[in-house]
Amino acid sequence: MAAPETTAAAQSTKEAKPLAFMHNLNSMVAYFDPGPSAPPPSDAPRLIIVLGWMDARDAHVAKYIDHYRTMFPSSRILLVRSPGFMWARHALRRENLQAAVPVLRDLSTAAADTDEQPQVLLHVFSNGGVASAGTLWELWAGSLDGAGQRMPRFVTVMDSCPGFWNYAGNLNATALSLPGWAWPVAHGIIFVCWLLWLAHDKQGPQEANAAILNSPAFMSREVRRTYVYGTADRAVAWEHIETHAREAQQKGSTARLEKFEGGQHVSQMRVDADRYWRAVGETWTGN
Repeated sequence: MAAPETTAAAQSTKEAKPLAFMHNLNSMVAYFDPGPSAPPPSDAPRLIIVLGWMDARDAHVAKYIDHYRTMFPSSRILLVRSPGFMWARHALRRENLQAAVPVLRDLSTAAADTDEQPQVLLHVFSNGGVASAGTLWELWAGSLDGAGQRMPRFVTVMDSCPGFWNYAGNLNATALSLPGWAWPVAHGIIFVCWLLWLAHDKQGPQEANAAILNSPAFMSREVRRTYVYGTADRAVAWEHIETHAREAQQKGSTARLEKFEGGQHVSQMRVDADRYWRAVGETWTGN
């Protein structure tokens, strides 16, 4: 039995660094491989990709990753963080997410018509995760050497996303990571950034990022998806999410909607954890 001091020290380390078991490839990307002790079951994802929301704390993200480690103990896990306004900076995202490409290339399969079963589970949180998902997809597809490789099939869980441009929503999303006294700063940031985006592009970054997830290329490898979202979300309007879901369905997606009454931004697990993880599990299995 471990000495009390050792147990206490381990607990203290876990609280201070809740994702210490993951290997940081850089400040945005972390990777966990449970090891070769046993081959992954045929019904488990080969890789789970968690795409975090803007400025998400590791302690909060760890709650989801810990559940995945229990749910699918043999699956590898790739975490993509979304610091600051990374969701609006495409070139910088590409630069940072290059670190994930070697992990993704390992999953590329020979072109065949028999790869109908998904191998990857994407869990996308908020607009920060949507931006990361789109960029990761671009890098992954661009890394294939053309010698018969193709993307593995995957399923997608979209939590509190995507949202389109809305001043109040963007303000609330930005303010979530700021102290109360900094709200005037958030107003200024949102206003100035939006003026700059309008000066260079008719389409805002949120709309552009969301469009990638409903593009023919993305959907051609996606088996199914589920949107989980709350009616009390002040950062992303539930109407925006349902608009994106309807568009996906019109394009042939098997899209499931899980609306949590009273749920706030990236907080549906707190409303009803059993329902939340049941939806995730059924998205993977197709039940």
